[in-house]
Order: sequence, then C-alpha cells, then structure tokens
Amino acid sequence: MKRIDIHVEGLSVEARTNLAQSVYSAFVSAGRRAVSAFALGVAVASVILFGTQWVLFTLDVGRDDTDGKTRSGLNLYTDHKTGCQYLGNGSGLTPRMDALGYQVCSEKTKGGKQ
Repeated sequence: MKRIDIHVEGLSVEARTNLAQSVYSAFVSAGRRAVSAFALGVAVASVILFGTQWVLFTLDVGRDDTDGKTRSGLNLYTDHKTGCQYLGNGSGLTPRMDALGYQVCSEKTKGGKQ
C-alpha cells in the first residue's frame, strides 16, 4: 500500500496521518458503494432479462403457423418480390410447400399453380 504523505503547515504528524487515513477510507468506501451499485444493477437487469424471455416463451410470441406445440427450430422467410415463402434453419433455405405439393405464395403469384 502506498503511503499518503500530506504536508500542511501547522499540522502535527498524527493529524496528517489521521487526515490521510480519512481520505483513504473515503476512497475505499466510495469504491465499495460503486461495486455494490453495479452488482445490484447487474442483478436487476438479469432478473428483467430472464423474466422477459420467460414471458415471451410462455405467451408463444413469435410463433407462426409452421410451429406446432413444440418449436421446430425453423424460421419462416417470405420473398418480398415474389411473395413465396421459404423455411430456413440457419444453414439453408427450402421452399415451403402446401398440402398439394405447391410452393406457398401470395394470392398474387400463386407459386407453381396455374
């Protein structure tokens, strides 16, 4: 630990030592308060984050008609130029097909249907 040496005219060595210890204690106390406030902020943010995630998962936010009771891991993409839909899992895309084997597209383009 570094020694704090304060030179003030008219102060005894004992008074200077007490002043230095008071300044040091103030720095330590301020640091502890800052760390405590930071830790509290991290804890509150974590609770809010996990709570939000739980609510979104429980309320089925973000599900579409490609998802059943359990999530499939697929994402639904729509080509804005053609209106056709594709399914992707992060490593590739495949056309989304309807029950008749045609690609699902908007009514305007109707996919492969003639």
